[in-house]
Amino acid sequence: MAQETTNPLQGTVWQVPLMNDLGYGYVRYIYPTEFNPIAWGILIYIYDYRSDVSQPKLEVSSFLEKDYLVAPIVTFGRPPQRGVNRWIKLGTLPINSFERIPPDFKLGYGEYPETMSYGVIKDMYPNEVVDKAFDWQEVKHLSVWNHVNLKVICHRITMEWMRKIGLNYFSYTNEGVTVSFLHEQKQQVKSTVLWSGVPLSNRGKVVVSQ
Repeated sequence: MAQETTNPLQGTVWQVPLMNDLGYGYVRYIYPTEFNPIAWGILIYIYDYRSDVSQPKLEVSSFLEKDYLVAPIVTFGRPPQRGVNRWIKLGTLPINSFERIPPDFKLGYGEYPETMSYGVIKDMYPNEVVDKAFDWQEVKHLSVWNHVNLKVICHRITMEWMRKIGLNYFSYTNEGVTVSFLHEQKQQVKSTVLWSGVPLSNRGKVVVSQ
């Protein structure tokens, strides 16, 4: 039986152009409101896969075996369909049980994330704030609650990949967006960790210290 959906982009996999001649990244579009009516926003999961050349005919089923790079980013808008930042749709994959559960998000980011205390939002709903302060170790694997427009998220994805391959993402500049936006995104990259070192059981949920 076909999976029912009210959002035609639910579960789609996209090729996204990266900046700084880094090639192309690949992402997954999840609309969590279909599974939790109070959830606000669209989730973009970045695959831990990059290509130096465009692959518009890449078999979408190949992503079933690929991991995600970092915690999902909460976004809004529609995937760009014009210009140099145009996304290419590769196809649609079914939503699995992990992707049906809205992840936790942390409140706060800064220059020294390891020294900060954080709030946590549950169910992707601003009113569902946990009445507790969490430390870095408990939330480092969560994304920051800050909606990013899909029109400009390619810059964030580029910086995530710069970190992954060992480039200085703090040196990244682009005249197409404001300096303040880039500074904010750099701080948020710094306030997260790559998921390759995060156990599956901990992903998307705050880990409460004993």
